[in-house]
Amino acid sequence: MKKAKTLADLKVGESAIVSALIEDEVAIRLMELGCVPGCEVKMNGKAALGGPVNVCICGSNLSLRLDEASKVFLN
Repeated sequence: MKKAKTLADLKVGESAIVSALIEDEVAIRLMELGCVPGCEVKMNGKAALGGPVNVCICGSNLSLRLDEASKVFLN
């Protein structure tokens, strides 16, 4: 069975469309910032050793922890 792709799986420079979010406090915060299903996201950069990632979500640049990024599922 194929593992679902998440925001944490994107390589730097890649873009994708959000398909779903795991419902929790982080998801609510991300949805308030515009990260909703159908929204385009782009990976701008990743810190070394599993540090935070920098993403562009609907035109806004955000830094997220890897565990937060892994809660955003992509098409």
